[in-house]
Amino acid sequence: MTPLHRRFSHGTTAIARAALLLGTAVALAGATPTRAQDSGTPPDGKDVKPKVTVEAYRRAVGPDVLIKGRGFTPNGQVRIVGTKPPGAAQRLDFGIILADSTGAFVLRREEACTAYRAGMGTVGVQFTVTDVSSNKTTAAYANGGAWVCTTQ
Repeated sequence: MTPLHRRFSHGTTAIARAALLLGTAVALAGATPTRAQDSGTPPDGKDVKPKVTVEAYRRAVGPDVLIKGRGFTPNGQVRIVGTKPPGAAQRLDFGIILADSTGAFVLRREEACTAYRAGMGTVGVQFTVTDVSSNKTTAAYANGGAWVCTTQ
């Protein structure tokens, strides 16, 4: 047995070997272990992961959609798309908007009805919101029933 093996128990020896191998692999790669730059946590420790909420209110002519987001790049571009609402032929595309100086935004948009049978509203609509600068995405769901109107 080597002196290293005599000092440690079985489990500790395995951990010591793994640490030794990891250190060797890092040295061979010519890299020094550092904190990732895009971890979503700046040096002050605040979480900057984008967050979004979506509310869709039913109206007689279609939903009133309210999307709120925070944690995006201040004054940066934010892209908003959604899956197909019930009965729709294509996905929703709300385009690109600008976040404010704090990285937050509020978007309200009135949409048209896409379905006219009550049973069609059981599928939700997923909205994907992307911070164009960082390419970070987040998603939220809205009730698909808001896109179902009872009159044509």
